[in-house]
Amino acid sequence: MTNGWTGGQYSLFRVALAAGAAVSAIGAPAPLGLGAMALALCLPLLLGYRDRWAALALAGLQVAGLWGPSPWGPSPGVGALLLMGLLVAHAFAPVAPWGSWDARARADAGHGWALPPAVYAAGWIALALCYAGSGYAALAPASVEAFAQRGVLEWAGIALALLFAPLALARRLRPRLWTAGLAVQLVPAAFGLADLGFAIWLLHFFAFDPAWVRARALPGPAAVFYDGHCGLCHRVVRFLLSEDADGSAFRFAPLDSDAFRSQLSAHERDALPDSVVVLAPGRVPRVRSAAALDLAERLGGLWRVAALALRPVPQAWLDRVYDGVAASRQRVFGREDEACPRVSTDLRSRFLD
Repeated sequence: MTNGWTGGQYSLFRVALAAGAAVSAIGAPAPLGLGAMALALCLPLLLGYRDRWAALALAGLQVAGLWGPSPWGPSPGVGALLLMGLLVAHAFAPVAPWGSWDARARADAGHGWALPPAVYAAGWIALALCYAGSGYAALAPASVEAFAQRGVLEWAGIALALLFAPLALARRLRPRLWTAGLAVQLVPAAFGLADLGFAIWLLHFFAFDPAWVRARALPGPAAVFYDGHCGLCHRVVRFLLSEDADGSAFRFAPLDSDAFRSQLSAHERDALPDSVVVLAPGRVPRVRSAAALDLAERLGGLWRVAALALRPVPQAWLDRVYDGVAASRQRVFGREDEACPRVSTDLRSRFLD
C-alpha cells in the first residue's frame, strides 16, 4: 500500500507514540523501577535518538506484561496489544526521518525517506481487525428485544465494522472509511461498538495517508527568500527541502542575493518586514504568517491540515507570534557563516543563482 508519509510528518506520529507510551507507563500499576525504565525509554523515542531500539524495548515490556493491566481501554489487553504493535511497526520504519535527533546533521535533508508499504499495510490490517472484532462483539448473543431496540446508527456502526476489511481493499474508499471510523470512535455508544480507548486513535493516526490531503495547486514553484545568516531560516529551508520530496514546490535564495533583487525593486524590498518572503508566479509577495501558511499549504498532507486549521485565526494574532519568534531567532538558533544551508550536491539545483 503506497502512502504519502514524509519524514517530518512521520516525526509527528513518533512524538504522539512516545506520548502515548508515557501515558501508558504512568497509568499502569507497575513497580516503580519498571515504570521509571519505561518512561526513560520514552525519551529517546520522543527525540528520535536510537528510537528503533527504544521502541523494541518498550514493546518487550508490553509482551512481558510488566506494566500490568493496560489503562488504554476497557477491553482487557486490547489497548496494550495495539500499543505494542505500533511500537513494533515503528521499529520497522526507516531510521532518521527529518525532525529526529539522528537526522539533525545530515546534509541530504529528507534523503528519500518513505514509510515502507508493507509497514503501512500492517496498520490498516490491524485497524480492520479491531473493527471486525468490535462488530462481531456487538452481535454477541442477545435477546430479540435487545436487537429490536437498536437504532439506525447502531446498525450502521455494526455494518461498518463488519464491512471495514473488505471495503478497505478499494483504495478510493479508504479516506471515507478512515473518516467514518473516527466518527464511530467519537460516539461509540451511539454506534453500538466497544470503545477501544485512546490506542485506537494512535492506530488511526498511523493509518492516515497524508497523500489524501493534496498540496495547494499553483502554477510553478514558489521562490522562498530567507535570511542567509539566520540559523532558524537554515532549518526552515532544510525542512522544506525534506518535505518537498520531488522538488516541485519551492526554489530558494537568500534575501541578500541577485535573485531576490531581480524580483523586487529597491522600494518594494525596503517596504518588506523582517520575514521570509514567498513569491509565487503571478502573485504578490507573502510575508510573516501569510508566508508560513502558504508554505504549509504548498506541502500538503498534515502541514496543509494545520494551515487550514489556522486560517480562521486573525492574521494580526498570527503575525504577533511570528514576530516574537523572529525577534529571538538569532539568540536561540545562532548565526550562520554561509548564506546557504549545508545540503547534498543533488539539492543544490533547487537554489536560485
